[in-house]
Amino acid sequence: MAMKAILAPYDESFDDRIIRLMDRTIRTVCCNDYTREEIEKWSPVGRKQRLVEKLKSSYAILAITDDGLAGFGNTEGTEIDCLYVSDEHQREGIGSLILQNLEDKAFSYGNTIHVYSSITAEKFFLSRGYRKIRDNTVEREGVLIHNWYMEKRKDRGIPQS
Repeated sequence: MAMKAILAPYDESFDDRIIRLMDRTIRTVCCNDYTREEIEKWSPVGRKQRLVEKLKSSYAILAITDDGLAGFGNTEGTEIDCLYVSDEHQREGIGSLILQNLEDKAFSYGNTIHVYSSITAEKFFLSRGYRKIRDNTVEREGVLIHNWYMEKRKDRGIPQS
């Protein structure tokens, strides 16, 4: 059943909830695609200040439901930077709602936008008209974490089934 969510501008009073949501989502939703060590290094715990500064200095939004914070995302220029949906709200359309808003903003900077997608989110982005450009690896404290560099052109819509 789809959960009704509203989008709201980033609000620093949500910082602790954002960190908890991101950490829990990585640990529960991405655990089949990444090792325990990769998840530990990917988790925002211990990197809270860096994430908060990133959200403050970019276009960032929150998805709010009757249950509270259900997701968040941000974009910097033509890059979709973060997009996380609570493990309790997967497959309810909240990710698509957040992404559409972020894309609208990112496309105001150019005709091609990009994202570094986790393995877990790969199918989601492909279903939204993105295409894989190349493999990518992020290094966090000596641990290599694989993801995809993907892009979407303004003239590419959602693929037809």
